[in-house]
Amino acid sequence: MLNKLEVFIDGSYNKSEIKDLLTLKEFSKSSLGKQTLGFKYLVYDPFKNKKWHSVNLLSWKKNRSIRLVDFIPAIAVYTGINYNPKNSSSYGDPFSIIKKNTVFELNEKSINSKIGIITQNHFLGKWVFVNNITIDRLGDSNSVFNYTTTLTHNFKNPRWSSFIEYEIIKNNVYSDNYYKFGAAYLLNKDFQVDTSVGLNHKKTPSNLNISIGVSTRFDWYKDELPVDRKELKANKKRRKKNKKSIKKDYKLTKKQDKINKRFDKKERKLIKKNNRKSKK
Repeated sequence: MLNKLEVFIDGSYNKSEIKDLLTLKEFSKSSLGKQTLGFKYLVYDPFKNKKWHSVNLLSWKKNRSIRLVDFIPAIAVYTGINYNPKNSSSYGDPFSIIKKNTVFELNEKSINSKIGIITQNHFLGKWVFVNNITIDRLGDSNSVFNYTTTLTHNFKNPRWSSFIEYEIIKNNVYSDNYYKFGAAYLLNKDFQVDTSVGLNHKKTPSNLNISIGVSTRFDWYKDELPVDRKELKANKKRRKKNKKSIKKDYKLTKKQDKINKRFDKKERKLIKKNNRKSKK
């Protein structure tokens, strides 16, 4: 059961350099962003079905074609707790003062929650299709609906992958939709670097986002081989039997050594006696 549970922490720290064009003064501003503690649980995993997801030894074509079973996704659910430090929601928003005491002010609570569902499909071995549906800021007056669909592709060099993504963000105050594309490189089994370019598309002025990120993981998982209790008992009995047999053989060998020593002693005496007689 624990193999299906994943714990994650998502957070940010913001810092910016600001220049006042009127006074030509420069100053910096920093703030701790939203922090989220989340739990994800794998509800259904079709890849454990060996009849569906196994190599067909009789057909090269079937191993390299899309099948109906590929459209059955793995399903996971998750929930998280958000912590918003004071003034973190207004960080980077130049209109936060104007929005104050209006319908556009977010007034996000310092602690709220989020829930979501994730689906994942694999196609042709190198294509992965992922859908994320979340509702953020539960218990807040302005909860946020987010839908993200992502298609990733691995290249011949498995360390490299690319992705395209479409994201919808919507609440009572605003809505956005983003188109993103980018690439990722796996430095080793625990570290990855990635970069992406995103563009929102709506009637209000659009904007272009370029991001570079680094991600890591802590993996303490070890595969545990299934234990066959009957085989374990049988091995234990065999070891006991072998141990008794070894002890018995050791005693017999020791006894035989004593007999051989006695025989050797008698033989030496006889040789000495015969040598004396021959001299006379």
